[in-house]
Amino acid sequence: MCSYVFVYISQLLVVISLACFSHLSLFRRFQPTTKVPNTHGCYIANVIRNPYNGMKYLCGAVDKTIIVMEWYNPRSTFIETKRVEVPNMPTPVLNFDLIICQDQPLPLVCLGVFATPDPLHYKLHLVNLNDDGKDSWFVNALNPENQLQVIKVVQLEYNTLLICFPTHATIVNLNGRVKVDREGWKAELQFGATIHSIVCLQDSVLAFHTHGLRGIGFDGQ
Repeated sequence: MCSYVFVYISQLLVVISLACFSHLSLFRRFQPTTKVPNTHGCYIANVIRNPYNGMKYLCGAVDKTIIVMEWYNPRSTFIETKRVEVPNMPTPVLNFDLIICQDQPLPLVCLGVFATPDPLHYKLHLVNLNDDGKDSWFVNALNPENQLQVIKVVQLEYNTLLICFPTHATIVNLNGRVKVDREGWKAELQFGATIHSIVCLQDSVLAFHTHGLRGIGFDGQ
């Protein structure tokens, strides 16, 4: 099992690759820490693997710019491929979740979720890194007063996202429209407590709160 830890040292993004967990969940070894060049001022980052092309991407925010990096096997590090200007970057950036589209190599970045008059529809502030963010969705219709407190946005399927709020989670499509219930799948999951983080599994969600955690299936059980 391999994963990455992002550390900000003097506002420089550092990537630590954690490899080879034993069955006791103890680290056998740490691969060398890698400083990512030209990332001074980076204050939030995320990584994702595109299942359609097998590539891993690391994205980070610096001021009003998103840095896009791609994993380069020969050097075992992330290499910067482009920088995308985001004039309407929120301040501060509270959400920075990556979403994969099947027909595009680079991810979309979700910078926030906004309420609309329709309770079954949310506006997602999505920046498309494939075309320099020029079609940042709803760029002219975002009212900061309508921004919602969101713990995390997780992609469950190609056109299915889970928006995790402090007390519940809602399943929507890429356009922010709440999906209808189906067999074994509830559009809304109630946590029964105020949570601070989640982990999505294949058929359930682990919701972590101050006094522990709660597991809830996508069927609401």
